Amino acid sequence: MGHEEEYIKSTNDSMADKPSIDEDNERIYPCNDCGKLRSKAEGGTTLTFCDECWDKRYKKPTKPSTGNLFNFGRFTLHSGETSDFKIDCDALTNDDWDCLAYMISARYKYDRVVGIPEGGLKLARALRQYSLNGEPTLIVDDVLTTGNSFEDARSKISEESFGVVVFARGKCPDWVTSLFQFEADKPSTANREAVRQAIIKAFGLTYPEVKTLGDIADVATDEILSPIERKVNDER
Repeated sequence: MGHEEEYIKSTNDSMADKPSIDEDNERIYPCNDCGKLRSKAEGGTTLTFCDECWDKRYKKPTKPSTGNLFNFGRFTLHSGETSDFKIDCDALTNDDWDCLAYMISARYKYDRVVGIPEGGLKLARALRQYSLNGEPTLIVDDVLTTGNSFEDARSKISEESFGVVVFARGKCPDWVTSLFQFEADKPSTANREAVRQAIIKAFGLTYPEVKTLGDIADVATDEILSPIERKVNDER
């Protein structure tokens, strides 16, 4: 056998010793419910359940919907708080979720995705196609009110994880970022008092009956606007 033939044979033998594995499409990740093996491309590394089991667990029965993302009325939120408006992410389409997932993936790098039931699960499914090996775990939800669900989820996963929420009604924990922030912190009594004192000082007001911002507005009108009005009337 010539040297060229020996080289070809040895090369073929070495290639035969190496298994041909497509890491993205190799079905080696089992579903926690049914045991079905899934590939990374099918969400095996990002979701603990296959699509069929996810639907059995979390898919809601078809119900009449107003189709409105924002609804005005009187609502009791998941946190137990009451509100005069509600953000209903059931109104979002699959295309909406895909767009939101793209927006998040353009700003953050992550490996595993954990969705907080139920709203975060749809977002997690849309995000799985952008996962990267070796990055931190991402925790997602559709709406945040108190942040307790995020804190609870992180306590069960890792302190190295980080969070993203689509709509935040209240203040996010330091490790969670919102795409859309709807409501800032409610001012504390101390904050309101600081504002009151600053306005009193600015207008030079010393009246003991000035206790609220409404009182300040009334006194400011009497002390500042009324003399101006009198001066204008005198000049006419």
